[in-house]
Amino acid sequence: MDDVGISAIDIDRQLVRFPSRTFVAQIEGESMIEAGLLDKDFVVAERESHCRHGDIVVALVDGSVTVKYLRDENGEVFLRPANKAHTDIRPKRELQILGLVVGSFRKMV
Repeated sequence: MDDVGISAIDIDRQLVRFPSRTFVAQIEGESMIEAGLLDKDFVVAERESHCRHGDIVVALVDGSVTVKYLRDENGEVFLRPANKAHTDIRPKRELQILGLVVGSFRKMV
């Protein structure tokens, strides 16, 4: 069995590139489990105006905040979960991208 190297790291430096535009959101539910994001996980997001098709984003949809894949198909922008038991979210009124997900973490105990 290999030895594990243990050293101190700065978590903020690992997860936060731009402190002034970085925020954390907590996942609620199982809609992103196939992307490895579980209920109660935290995502680190950067306010980003250049999100692209296929990015995981934090979005405001018709008054509710969610974390999903951003999709742009045939000019229609919508959100797709990473769980086949859930359906795509096609906004009725509003879709605002709040940030690009750049990392995640979870408590183990």
